[in-house]
Amino acid sequence: MSVILYSINCPKCQAIKAQLNKNGISFIENTNISEMLDAGVKQIPTLSVDGVLLDYAGAFIWIGQQKT
Repeated sequence: MSVILYSINCPKCQAIKAQLNKNGISFIENTNISEMLDAGVKQIPTLSVDGVLLDYAGAFIWIGQQKT
């Protein structure tokens, strides 16, 4: 599974990052704006799970559904 957190290190980005770490979910953090735009990211934070983009609320839902 490929999990990428598109982040600018804002408070919401930090909250998603903390939940990913708390739940033991391995992820890559990408802060490159050009790459975000190329990936179709329209808001920050965005979590990409196997290419599916999740907004802030969707990311928290997905994280909560994962079993560690």
